[in-house]
Amino acid sequence: MEPIWSLHLLGRTSIERPGAAPVELGGGKTAQLLARLALPAGRSHSRDQLAECLWPDDGATPEGRSRLNGELWRLRKLLEPDDIEAGTVIHSLSSGISLASHRISVDVSRFETAIALARQHTGAELAFHLERAIELYRGDLLPGCLEDWVFPAQRLVKELYRQALRDLMEHYERAGCRGRALEFALRALDCDPNDEGAHAEVIRLYALDGRQEDAREVLKFTRAILARFDEEPTAETRSPVDTPAGPTRAGFEPHPAPIQRGASPGSTGISETPLLPFAGAIEPHSTAYLRRPVDTRLEHAIAEGVSLVLLRGPRQVGKSSALAGALAWAGARKLRTAFTDLQLFGDHSLRNAELVFRGLEGSLAEQLDEAPEPWHPMLTPARNFERFVARRLTPELPQLVWAIDNLDRLLPEPAAAEVLALFRSLHNQRALPGNTPWKTLTVVLAYATEPRLYETNPNLSPWNVGLKLDVTDFTREELAELNSRWDAPLRSRRDLDACWSLLGGHPYLSSMALSHLRRERLSWSKLTDDARGWERLFGDHLRHLWEDLGRSRELCDAVLQVLRDGALIDEEAFYRLRTSGVLAGSSFDHPRMRCGLYARFLRGKLVGITDS
Repeated sequence: MEPIWSLHLLGRTSIERPGAAPVELGGGKTAQLLARLALPAGRSHSRDQLAECLWPDDGATPEGRSRLNGELWRLRKLLEPDDIEAGTVIHSLSSGISLASHRISVDVSRFETAIALARQHTGAELAFHLERAIELYRGDLLPGCLEDWVFPAQRLVKELYRQALRDLMEHYERAGCRGRALEFALRALDCDPNDEGAHAEVIRLYALDGRQEDAREVLKFTRAILARFDEEPTAETRSPVDTPAGPTRAGFEPHPAPIQRGASPGSTGISETPLLPFAGAIEPHSTAYLRRPVDTRLEHAIAEGVSLVLLRGPRQVGKSSALAGALAWAGARKLRTAFTDLQLFGDHSLRNAELVFRGLEGSLAEQLDEAPEPWHPMLTPARNFERFVARRLTPELPQLVWAIDNLDRLLPEPAAAEVLALFRSLHNQRALPGNTPWKTLTVVLAYATEPRLYETNPNLSPWNVGLKLDVTDFTREELAELNSRWDAPLRSRRDLDACWSLLGGHPYLSSMALSHLRRERLSWSKLTDDARGWERLFGDHLRHLWEDLGRSRELCDAVLQVLRDGALIDEEAFYRLRTSGVLAGSSFDHPRMRCGLYARFLRGKLVGITDS
């Protein structure tokens, strides 16, 4: 039986139904009562226990029970409106009050389930479940709630999150994916800046990667934090900076050798290495990194000194991996490289053009081992930023290749117009007499969102001047090649055709399926003969897909229209659905589902909702 409600308690307090906008609950008593009943859903609580929990001073008095009755009435109005039969979601008996666990999906429960599943696995399966868990963790449990009963649960959930980050860091370091290990070490540090151990891991990983200057900068931050407590960093924390080579964990080489394709069992081939992550960029030296034509075109663009490259593609198609591969290729040819991920910019920063430019300048300066420059008070932020970039471009210096990922974060924000105009201006600088240095800059912008969804002046943005490169799903031939790299878990052409029919070359889902088949030693037919086998395998991914899509009735209707007759749909709806990776097609009048799995899953979801 499908849940009626999705309850979010991590980072926000809200509840929503499929096809409807979320209802923000805030931190009042109704929200606290719902949270108490939902942790976990299904557990029965006596009225006295609930009253004393919410009103410690007078919970056991008639006044406390009266208040509880009032909050229960409001909660019933919220969870069981006129179209939901009374008693469907809230079970109220003389023995206690509970929520029907099968009718309400709680993000905390899904988070804890993912953690529990991770503990039952090792290697890539462990990483897969841990990454699902940290995706669910959007912030503290019941943020802003200061009630005594919340504190133990908040501490427990946050510690589970911190441990998941540490485990992922260790997993990726063992797999030789040092960049991913550093990513999770930085997130662990951000989670608890007062934890010297988190500082020590970031310093160690920077030093291990030969980035001594970055390690020293983090150590300065560590000293400043500990000074508040009249403490100094321990010798263990300082040692990576004091020892130029940097320490390693026992059993790890400072620079693990790239995995060689086609290696035999007992060598360093993929058959004996930990499986790779299902999400995020795959390191370009990995056997599981499948080069596609877009990789070659991107390298050619860099070699030819193209000023602006627009790397487009839907979610989870491999844009970040393509960027990583291009930067590795450029670095091997002694070009200067820099990478900026707008996913790491705060929401507040993206709303203000000056903060965006300062963030971009800081990111570029750090990677070029330079300091940001003082800004001239009489110049605009864009002009100050342009001057900073110009001074890093001279004919004597190698070409600078700057990749900027997740541009989508910026597009809906007020600062977008000014920042995009600046990138258009940098491109135009090359045509001006005497501006030879600008010909040594290549900017690669990666994004999924269709720019036409936002009102941008085409003459003041990069969309009609940059070189457009599309990152697409795997072709059938590429899927066959990937299958061979995973030791051919698809054992016949029939299996390959069946996988193609279901997944359509979706890079993320294809990698997940091949990894699962190989690890569990299953055949494709055995997986799919089980009527719910594919649902269990892809369940978390499909739930996330539905959570995103189900918020918009307009998009649900558009998908249903495509499912029923492939009919013409609204142009804006098409581009929004193609951006999110639900639909594919060259234009809005020729839409199609991205893969058979999505078609099967969403048909079951949407037909029932629409018919009702």
